[in-house]
Amino acid sequence: MTAGRPTSPGAAGGAGAALQVEDLTVRYGGVVALDAVSLTVPRGELVAVIGANGAGKSSLVNAVVGVVPKAGGRVLLD
Repeated sequence: MTAGRPTSPGAAGGAGAALQVEDLTVRYGGVVALDAVSLTVPRGELVAVIGANGAGKSSLVNAVVGVVPKAGGRVLLD
């Protein structure tokens, strides 16, 4: 799952990103739920995460807010 390339804050005319997820990996035991997921949410925009059951939507949200530990990657919040 990739939604654009991560941008640095202040890029694109000062708009920057409100949220950046870079190479996020989440594992539950030996099961890889997310494998190197990147997502950029530009400041002032709404983004929906959609997908089939088991696609990793809840794992993504839970890792971003810190409910589940990340096995790799980083989350940057404005």
